Amino acid sequence: MSPTVTTETSAEGKVVVRLEGPLILDGYSPDLNEAARRTEGDLLLDLGGVTEVNTIGVAALLELLAELKIQDRKFQFLSVSDPVRELLEMVPQKAALDQTRELRPPQGLLEHIGEETFTLLDHLTEVINMVANSLYWCFIAPFTGRGIKVNYFMQQVSRNGVDAIPIVSLIMFVVGLIMALQADYQLRRMGASIYIADLVGVGLTRELGPLMAAVILSGRSGAAMAAEIGTMRVTEEIDALVTMGMNPFKFLIAPRVLGLLIALPGLALIGDAIGLFGGYLIGVFYVDLPSATYIEETRLAVSFADIFTGLFKSAAFAMIIALVGCYKGYYVKGGPEEIGKATTSAVVLSLFLVILADGFFTYLFYLLG
Repeated sequence: MSPTVTTETSAEGKVVVRLEGPLILDGYSPDLNEAARRTEGDLLLDLGGVTEVNTIGVAALLELLAELKIQDRKFQFLSVSDPVRELLEMVPQKAALDQTRELRPPQGLLEHIGEETFTLLDHLTEVINMVANSLYWCFIAPFTGRGIKVNYFMQQVSRNGVDAIPIVSLIMFVVGLIMALQADYQLRRMGASIYIADLVGVGLTRELGPLMAAVILSGRSGAAMAAEIGTMRVTEEIDALVTMGMNPFKFLIAPRVLGLLIALPGLALIGDAIGLFGGYLIGVFYVDLPSATYIEETRLAVSFADIFTGLFKSAAFAMIIALVGCYKGYYVKGGPEEIGKATTSAVVLSLFLVILADGFFTYLFYLLG
């Protein structure tokens, strides 16, 4: 069933091609294409009267838009009905829909504030839903006999923890070397090079160990979570899980959150040890400090409170990275290009929140002594 196609001239002198009725096609649409070819210049497409549409109808419409682009003719949507919009939003030409905003009257201040408020409330609802469901399936459901599958959990620990040991070890070894060299540069002026061990030990266990491990996993695991879950959302695999009666938070989100919650503190401890070894090499073989003296000074400087502080921060960072990555992937909207945007956004946001949380906890522990 082809729609009724009419052409007219708007008050601004632009040609308007208006479609009314069902756009249900089984092949070529001569009325639609010929109506556009008989005109010249830029077009305004009024699709507000389209009551039904199928994929072939949208394909014919996209073919028309491609032909206009080849002819270097600009087009805008005057209005778009909901059936057409739903299908157009699934294809790259979705960006063309944004041009309809140029034809709308300017928003008033109150309207703009209201729209932004509703958008913010939608995001807050999604965030609360993500956090609440994740915490339930991670920490409450296992005690009610509805816990996650152990093999899913172990798989995430392996991917996010064991597989990341080489890169974390290498970076933390270099960080330990750099800290020791910079400390020696300042301390040797006062003849206090022995305190290199104190600075490296406390600095790594309290701050740089957890923080560097979180930065690495934010770019490695956080991005992977957003991409994987985002792909499942776009390809409707998550919808399929829901249709089969399987809770996505139980099978997709909770294993990743718990896996990273175990992996990151473990990586931080390994990174601390490797970083301390790097500082030890500089202190003993470059600064010529006695090996036993350096080790004893490190033992005296680093307390269990320092290690506990680092582990607590690591656990908090793990929750942030996992929840942000899963949130960005789970609520992605649009096509494949949106997955890349969600992945980038997940990394940037998790890094920002990790550094913000590190500053907050450092100040908190400082106040608590």
